[in-house]
Parts: sequence; C-alpha cells; structure tokens
Amino acid sequence: MASGTIRQEILSLFTANNLTYCYLRDISEIDSYNDLHILVGKNNLSDFISITELFFKEKGYCEIYRKNIGSHSSIVYAFPDRKLNWFQIDFQTDLIGDGIKYIKYVDLIKHKIEKEGISCLPDSILSLSLILHCVFDKNFFQNKYKIFIAETLGKNEEACMGVFRSFVGDKPTSKMIEAIRIGDFEKILKLRSKIIIHIIKKNKIELISIPFRKISIMFSLIKRLVNPKGLLFVFAGTDGTGKSTNSFRVSSYYNDFYFKPVHLYFADIDDSYLQRYKESVSKNTFFPGKNYLLPSTRLISKLIRIRKNVSSKNSKLNKTKEELNRDESRTSMLLIIINEILLINYFFEFLARYWFRIYPLLVKNNLVFADRYLYDIFVMKGKLIQSRYIKNVMLKLIPEPALSFILYDEPNTIFSRKPDNTPKEISRQNKIYIDISENLKNSTAIKTFETLDSIQEKMFDETCKILFKLDKG
Repeated sequence: MASGTIRQEILSLFTANNLTYCYLRDISEIDSYNDLHILVGKNNLSDFISITELFFKEKGYCEIYRKNIGSHSSIVYAFPDRKLNWFQIDFQTDLIGDGIKYIKYVDLIKHKIEKEGISCLPDSILSLSLILHCVFDKNFFQNKYKIFIAETLGKNEEACMGVFRSFVGDKPTSKMIEAIRIGDFEKILKLRSKIIIHIIKKNKIELISIPFRKISIMFSLIKRLVNPKGLLFVFAGTDGTGKSTNSFRVSSYYNDFYFKPVHLYFADIDDSYLQRYKESVSKNTFFPGKNYLLPSTRLISKLIRIRKNVSSKNSKLNKTKEELNRDESRTSMLLIIINEILLINYFFEFLARYWFRIYPLLVKNNLVFADRYLYDIFVMKGKLIQSRYIKNVMLKLIPEPALSFILYDEPNTIFSRKPDNTPKEISRQNKIYIDISENLKNSTAIKTFETLDSIQEKMFDETCKILFKLDKG
C-alpha cells in the first residue's frame, strides 16, 4: 500500500473523530515522505495514538519502534513483506528544541488553514518553524529549506514579519528578515542566544529547567547504551555452508528500511580473500579484518609466521632420522602450547571485536548481519576447549545475538563446494556447531541442501519474527 494513501486515510480518520490537528510540513510535499509529522493537543494525544494503533493493526502493520521525549511521541510501523514497507508517525504537542518550547500549541493551532482537505500551517508559520528549528537544531536545517524560506518571504514579507514579531520580538525579527533577504543563513544561527533568551522570557520558562533537561538527555543516552535498540543476526558454520552469500542476501532485504542494515565479516581475512569476498558479496561490507584490537594478537600472529618459516627451512636441511624425530617432538610440544595461548587470546580478541565493533552499531539502531561470530573459537583444536566446563563458561561470556543461524550439510557435499577441510574435519565441526545451537536461546539450525532462494526466504522469515515480535509457528 502506498504511503500517500495511508497518510490521507489516517488524517481523514482523525477529522472524522473530531480531533484537531495540524500537519507540520509543506503540503505540496506530502507524498514525498514515509512519515507524518502532526501537531496535536496535549489532552488529545492518547486519542490520536489509540486511533493510529487500531488503524495500522487493521492494515496488517506491526509496531517496531516507539519513543517518547517530552511532548514528542514517535511510532514506527512496518509491513513484514519482502519489500518491508514502513511508516513513521510523529505526534507533537508543542514544537520543541533542546527542551525549550518556542511555539505554543495554542499559538500554532489558531493559525492553521485547510489545504486539500488537510489541516496545515500557512507558509509564513511553516517558514518561521523551520527557522526556529534551525536555531535549536542545526542538523535539521537542510539546504532546500533556505530556498523555501526565501521564496515565502519574497511572496509576503509583511505578513511574515508580523508573524515573526509576535513570536520572537522586534529586534530579532528585523535582523532575521534582513539575514534571509540577503541569504545569510549563518547570521540566523548567530542570533540563536538572543532568540532563546527572548523565548524564555516570553514563555516564562525557568532557567533551572534547562540543566535538568540536559540531565534527562544524559540518562536517556545511558539507557540506550545499556539496552541498544539494534539487533544482531549471526550466520555460523563450517566453511562451505554459505554463510557469506546468505548473510549478505538476507541483509539486502532490509536496505530500504527504518533500521540501517550492516553486513559484517567477523573473522580474520587476508588481502587476496578480501578482494574476492568484496567482489562476490558487497563492497559495503564492514570488515574487522586484520585490525587486531589486542596487541597480543599481533605478537602471536608474528610468532606463528616465524615458526612456520623455521619449520620450512629445517625441512630443507639434510638431517638424520633421529634429529628429525627430536625436532618434530619439540615442534609438537611448542605447537600445543601455542595453540592453547592462541585459543585464549583469540577468545578475548573476539570479545573485544564485539564490544568495540559490533556493539556501537547496535547502539545506533543498526541491524547487524554477521558472517561468522565468536562461536568459531569452539572449532579450534586445543585441550582447553575440550573441557565442557570451560566451554560453558565461554558460552556465558559471549553476548548472545538476537538470532543465530547455524548452517550445516553433509560433509562430502560441503567438501565438493569448498575443499578447505577434509570430510572428517567438516563432520567434527558440524557436530560442534549443532551442539552450540542446542545451547542457545534463539538459534535455528539449517541444512543447506535446498535452493538458495528457499533457504534465504526461511532466514528472512525468522529475522522478521524477531524484528516484529511475531509469534513463531
């Protein structure tokens, strides 16, 4: 369903229920957005929300996001199909910036007009609201608004000045009009402090409320850090099970969605494989790659390369059988020690990658689709990892994703796709990954013998169930 049709229907529904509202954007661009910003009465906000919830539920949409900040309520709905249609509706009981009310609801609503059956603001008020929003939030003020404001002022400068003067006073109005007339929008930003002081005086806002607002914002940020809104979907399994292809394809279904999808390659990667991977999957994939976070990882990597070079040189020297056996015994013992150190080090390296690479993406509301994850540590060969107790402790320390896809298939089938491991080794790794799947709260083991489209459709459906909180079944 087109968002323009939805917009017209919901606004008509508000009118039919005798609810007074005001559309807060340029009416000529009403069909250009997937969201709806309207000004409503504080006492009627619950009525607007109730009607909206019922309307989208009947249309088959699911609520996926809701946020209330002061007098601003934002709700995002999505229709869980392959195109992932979404719609955002913002209710505002006052236009606010940095917690300071600069235009009251009663002042705005009395100026509203009707255009094409929609209650909206006249150009002069809309122009003023854009300027004031610019003053309080520089990031909001887009270049296209400069043209709109200049054109509005040119059409009816006297009316605009009257409106501006009633809201921000004589001196700020004169300077603002002059700045707009010559196109000096930087000057408008410099008037910020004067306009704020004037509005505080006019609306009798206590200055003490401003630092409390900043404290409230700080606690909101802390809450967001503790409970990030983003979701992590992990694709794990032995080489050749289709982790890269499936993780990228499923992530691409969310490209035009409210949450920004990020396709991430979690493990180490060499330069030649990196180039092949980018060509076959995505140039926009995020690679932690060789940028090790722990200094010890760099050191161990160098030691392994040195050990390999030494072994290679020794193999080329003419040595007796006894000397070769003695060297092999020493090498085996050294490799066992290195493997145990390597296993412990990589566990903490992978944990660091989660907290410093993945977690910040989740805090920013991203959907992260990880090709490989910390579970790869369990297929490494070592005495420590064979301990059930050590394995359980590690599993508890690993942040569990929103959903883990454990991919597997018959060893010979995987070997025919990618002969990097022997069928015996593939069988060993399959058992380990399936065992991990059974110990996770949210995981799905998928045998990859079906067609890619069929597998990816299943995966997409599972991610939708998590994202839209749909009942499984």
